[in-house]
Amino acid sequence: MKKRMRRIVQVMSAVAVVLMLALAGDMPARASGDGDFREEVKAYADIYRVDENDRISEGISIAGLDVGGMTLMEVVDAMSARQEAMKSAEITLMLEDRSVTYSMAELGLSMEVAAEDVVRAACLGKTGSLVERYKVLKEISHGGYDVLSEQSARETLVADKIAKFAKAVNIPAVEATITKNGSKFEVTQESAGVAVDEEDMLKQVMEAISHWNGDAAITLVAKEIVLEPKYTYEALSTISDCLGAFAAGCGEIDTDRGKNIINGASKMDGNIVLPGESYSVVDVIGPFTKENGYHDAIQYIGDTYDMSAGGGVCTISSTMYNTLLLAELDIQKRWNHSMTVAYVPYGFDSTVNDDGSRDLVFVNNYETPIYIETYIERLGVMGTWLHINIYGKETRDTSRREVKYYNNVLEEDLPTEDEYIYQIDYTLEPGEEVWDRGNYPYVLVEAYKEVWIDGVMVSKELMHTDTYLRAPAIIRYNPTEPSTEATTEEDTTEALPEESTEEIPTVESSEE
Repeated sequence: MKKRMRRIVQVMSAVAVVLMLALAGDMPARASGDGDFREEVKAYADIYRVDENDRISEGISIAGLDVGGMTLMEVVDAMSARQEAMKSAEITLMLEDRSVTYSMAELGLSMEVAAEDVVRAACLGKTGSLVERYKVLKEISHGGYDVLSEQSARETLVADKIAKFAKAVNIPAVEATITKNGSKFEVTQESAGVAVDEEDMLKQVMEAISHWNGDAAITLVAKEIVLEPKYTYEALSTISDCLGAFAAGCGEIDTDRGKNIINGASKMDGNIVLPGESYSVVDVIGPFTKENGYHDAIQYIGDTYDMSAGGGVCTISSTMYNTLLLAELDIQKRWNHSMTVAYVPYGFDSTVNDDGSRDLVFVNNYETPIYIETYIERLGVMGTWLHINIYGKETRDTSRREVKYYNNVLEEDLPTEDEYIYQIDYTLEPGEEVWDRGNYPYVLVEAYKEVWIDGVMVSKELMHTDTYLRAPAIIRYNPTEPSTEATTEEDTTEALPEESTEEIPTVESSEE
């Protein structure tokens, strides 16, 4: 009875040791030569009644390491030595003739052998029923018995290394390019690229490590993914015809507003839109920040103005909108300004803002790509003009078919002079006047599209109805009488919108 109680106490003590070690490190020590792992092996040896000096049966291995004839502590030392040797071993990943080599330590390799498995290995062929012993000994005699034939690496580390390997060896696709040279287009050839199938490579590495015996380096060949170019010579070579062209006056181009127009338009120049692809003006020319090349200039905020980076870019979106109409592209989003503008007819403007709540978005509904061209033209006394042209493959019968766009003003109410808001400002020169806000009419207008074939209208579409806010002029002035000395009067009056019921240019042919 005393002997039995002593044994129970020994087992309980061993279990306590195992639990304390596990709690201290969140999990049992794994195949290392540190003190924790040794103590676990000793504790489990006590539980399984295995003498530390007993020799393990010949033919038994642990994770591919032959431990036959070793004592438990010799096994611990041998596994520790194998673990260190394995960490310095190398694995090479290849893609065609390019490769990257990592050490197993970089992949977080470990043998993942628990102390209990080591003790169980010592029990093989020595404990259990006669039948169980016979089966184990028979298996040993027919080629050995491996207690645990797997080791593992940290999958997150392996995935990270594979991503770096892929970045180093991938060959990107070469896109076909198109350049407009005068009235002609020059197109270059494309070529496919090749990339590592990272998911397959991860599976290969994890599988190879799990069955690796640690005796030789590993070389793995990556599965290739062909990277097809987005733009091809065949597709871009279809671009030849002008589908739509529009120009709008953009004021003094050397001002901050003018610089914004130049900057934004340059970001659109040369853009290609594939069939079915969506195009957002804000995504292309934004964000409207100084870091993106924009300056502070006046922009509409409701019925007033504000200085903000990107002021003036609505000239770009309005010009683009009219070009899209003439090209008959599928316009998904468009908003009018809060107040009228002078550079396009009522109902044919388009405003954008930085948060994208006001954007001009279209989809290329042609079966071939389109090409966007933008440029600034200085015409002396006629001012500076922004041109936007869209090219593609003309499929419309322009010899018989004509498209007309026009507006119909339902209501218009222009504030009279007696409604102007005058504000005294003695910081101005005597007699000087400054218009802080132009005189803007209330306008309710419809925009229409008509299609004519052989001189007969075959369709008429109301595209949208727009409303513009009414806003009387705000004028600051200094009522002090000017001196009798000769002065040069400076006209600072804002240009007012032209009369409406205008028709924008129609598509008559595919020529620019």
